[in-house]
Amino acid sequence: MSNKNKATQKWIITIGNGTCGTGAGGLQFANGKAECFDGRIANWYKNRGYTVTVETPKTDIPPKQDNKNTTPLADKQPEPPKNPDETKKESV
Repeated sequence: MSNKNKATQKWIITIGNGTCGTGAGGLQFANGKAECFDGRIANWYKNRGYTVTVETPKTDIPPKQDNKNTTPLADKQPEPPKNPDETKKESV
């Protein structure tokens, strides 16, 4: 497994009794849960009966788009003049 894969996955190790402290592999448990970024250590806990769940970050989410103004400026129609007398002065 490459270093890139290690950084993209996270395992949550759960102990049913809500223990706090340091576990095997240096994991820090708080209220019965610890985060692990090494699959080998997560597998060790899984083989000993701990609950192990995998979390992968959601990187495939597209960027948020602003839908307020989706028309390009070139496609917009010019605004009509507010005062009809202004058009007469310009055309003279």
